[in-house]
Amino acid sequence: MHPVQKGSHAGGINFAALGNAAQVAVVVFILDRATKAFFQSVPPSWTHATNSVVTLVRHENYGIIANVPLPIAVTVTVTAFVILLVLGAAWTAIQEGKPGQARALGILLGGATGNLYDRVVQGFVFDWILLFGRSAINFADIAIVLGAVSYFILKRRDDQMDIARGTGQQMHT
Repeated sequence: MHPVQKGSHAGGINFAALGNAAQVAVVVFILDRATKAFFQSVPPSWTHATNSVVTLVRHENYGIIANVPLPIAVTVTVTAFVILLVLGAAWTAIQEGKPGQARALGILLGGATGNLYDRVVQGFVFDWILLFGRSAINFADIAIVLGAVSYFILKRRDDQMDIARGTGQQMHT
């Protein structure tokens, strides 16, 4: 079978990796919803400073990244587009036999979907962690960053390993 056909053939899909990436995304989404529900249920006057770096707050983020104000339709459209790009990258990782990359993208997808859900259902993203007195975030934001960083680290490592295997050279780090 030609390599181009392998990716489109059902035998070329690692369903375990696909299922694992999907499970990770669902777990992250559920944890994000649970933490937001918990912190939205506490009295509005409740805040708790755990130290000078992290404060627990109630913040409604009507903007996009860093609370930059945009109309909700634009924010939802941009978020949906990014989710589609990440789904494409996850699909490619699965087809290329890179389950670690797919899992990392699953983490990112779970977070992005959690924030998209907030925007569509509530009209804003609920943030409950204030970092350095300036940046309000939530569990989904942490998952997005961790998923993206993990993906790029794994992608770089896997690409270097592929190059080393293809040229017969040892990989230098």
